[in-house]
Amino acid sequence: MNEAETRAELIDPALCCDLIMKMSINPQWAETKFIYWYFRTSKLRHLISNSAQGANPTMKKINKAIVQNFPVFIPPIVEQKKIVEQIEECYQKTQKLETIYQRKLEAIAELKQSILEKAFTGQLSQ
Repeated sequence: MNEAETRAELIDPALCCDLIMKMSINPQWAETKFIYWYFRTSKLRHLISNSAQGANPTMKKINKAIVQNFPVFIPPIVEQKKIVEQIEECYQKTQKLETIYQRKLEAIAELKQSILEKAFTGQLSQ
């Protein structure tokens, strides 16, 4: 897998501004995907939010020095790979369930419209 493919897998389409921080992950120390999923945890997002600084509450920033001091639990590489595999398996299942759920909601909305249409045209009692 080359770098471009890895990036595409790890980052959703995004609008990038001038406030971007590049992170280089030492592959002997951590799996990139492990760090990616770690940064998506509510615990770390809360830590980032609380560590951000700035006068304007809607434009708070966080610098590299702060991020570098975040506590990161780094298990052995083999365990990281297992954790990533489990997370991605659950994530795929969740995505499938969300798709099914959305389709069911759409079917319910269509059924509701159909019932209302039949009720207003007198076809419901037939």
